Amino acid sequence: MYFFSIIFSILNSSIAFTNEEKIFSEYYHVQKDDNIEKIIKKKIFFETLKGEEKKKVVSEIKKWNPQILNWKKLSFGTKLYLEFPRKWSREFPLIVIPTIKLAKKRSLKKDQKKEKIQRLPSSESTKKSYVSKIVYQKNPYKFDLALGSKLFYYEDAVTSSGSMIATTNLVFNFDFLFKYPANEKLNFFFGLGASYYQEQECENTKPAAGKSIEGFCGEIVTYKFPISYTLHAGLKRSLFASSLKQGFSGTLAIEREELSFLSASKKSIETEIRTEDGAKLLKATKSLFLWLTMGLDYNFSIWNKSSTLSVLGSYCLAGESNLQSSTGYWERLEPCFKVKGEYKQYLGKNLWFNTYFKLLNAKGKFNFSSIHNGLNLGYTF
Repeated sequence: MYFFSIIFSILNSSIAFTNEEKIFSEYYHVQKDDNIEKIIKKKIFFETLKGEEKKKVVSEIKKWNPQILNWKKLSFGTKLYLEFPRKWSREFPLIVIPTIKLAKKRSLKKDQKKEKIQRLPSSESTKKSYVSKIVYQKNPYKFDLALGSKLFYYEDAVTSSGSMIATTNLVFNFDFLFKYPANEKLNFFFGLGASYYQEQECENTKPAAGKSIEGFCGEIVTYKFPISYTLHAGLKRSLFASSLKQGFSGTLAIEREELSFLSASKKSIETEIRTEDGAKLLKATKSLFLWLTMGLDYNFSIWNKSSTLSVLGSYCLAGESNLQSSTGYWERLEPCFKVKGEYKQYLGKNLWFNTYFKLLNAKGKFNFSSIHNGLNLGYTF
């Protein structure tokens, strides 16, 4: 209950702004090959506007920026003041459109006269009596699709005397992430991923003196793994910054993660295996984790492209391991923890890559630890 009360307090403090803001404004620095229409299209759904609305938007931007003498040739780095109705914004999904509450015809005439007065940039609009109407803009959400792979190194104790399986596995993964911005400071997200693990072989080794078989497998045996699925959902909120694009932000999430690897039946092992073929005891195993994850992100830009550095820590709320064998064996994994460091870099407006390092440790009948190094290439829709 305490966890949910924290989430509620964060949401309550973040979404309250929608009753106050009616427009959004910012200062924009001209980029290479920019023109006035290109700049507008970056900020609002310009194509969906009517002809009269388009002309009005262009004329108002020119009016707010009298320092620009030649709009056909904008200089790189020039500072422009931009202001638009929130209902057209590409970035803010929840808009409150004020409507005038009319009590008398006489008050209407006064309001109409006041509207003719020119307003300065960022100044408050003339005070009126309003009622609010909530409108949802078109396509406020974003999708991330990513393809990638990772090298997965792990050590797993397979005997009571501490003998370990240590191996490196190559995994291919597909990830889908849905992001919904409640406002410029708060995003909700939901992710689904699938991982395909390559086949692994348990290789035989030369026998030691006086022994007929050395190692776990007398013969080479190939093992296949099931596809593993992951789910995560949570929120990201800016910290000490006006938006999620710059500065620090915090992440709070719940994750369900599946991890496949080669392991021995810990139910049947009582002594160290050195004198008999251990292949029959090695099986494809799947471990399931439910994580509570908290993280800190630093958002910045390189060559005017968005970049993010992240550090995340996870505590295991529940964990269990399922040995995929004929008899079946389940064991509870606790305690367990995970630490992850990630770097994400946009290469263009929508194309990006990320690379990460992850350390996981869990304890069942024996300790299990793994190290993951991954790289993904993705696209934002």
